[in-house]
Amino acid sequence: MSTGARIRIAGIDTPERGECGYEEAGARMMELARDREAVLVKAGADSIDRYGRLIRYLDVDGRDVGLTLIQEGLAIARYDSRDGYGWHHREAEYVAADAASPQAYSCLAPAAPPPAPEPAPQPQPFVPQPPAGGGTDPQFGTCKEAIANGYGPYVVGVDPEYHWYRDADSDGIVCER
Repeated sequence: MSTGARIRIAGIDTPERGECGYEEAGARMMELARDREAVLVKAGADSIDRYGRLIRYLDVDGRDVGLTLIQEGLAIARYDSRDGYGWHHREAEYVAADAASPQAYSCLAPAAPPPAPEPAPQPQPFVPQPPAGGGTDPQFGTCKEAIANGYGPYVVGVDPEYHWYRDADSDGIVCER
């Protein structure tokens, strides 16, 4: 204000310096209020904020500047009884306007390209692992694989590995060479 007093418009929140929409909201505020005669109207029980600013409605040429900023999507209805501040006389109108107003600017970052698909996993060769209990050879899918890896033969009643494979000729020995 020309008197040096600082004003916080009651019941609205605009983007802070450096945030998306700050420039647009500030420019519109200046367009609505600069060099015009303004009427400041006490908004409710809270009359001064923690920064020493007067909390007031700002009416210029019969127009509620806070409501206009909300309607144009440059401010949101906030600092009211819904979020722990005192109720103010124009709260219902501000909240309704906020619910109905479009966002006037886009703060969305450009869409990032989708990540490249990961290549399909390549089949890995079978690597036999010894059983958790230890003491036996690794278990292979077939006797042919066991023999190719240097294991076998296995005898029934002697080698626990015998029961891992099929004894096709029923001679009590599997993975014969």
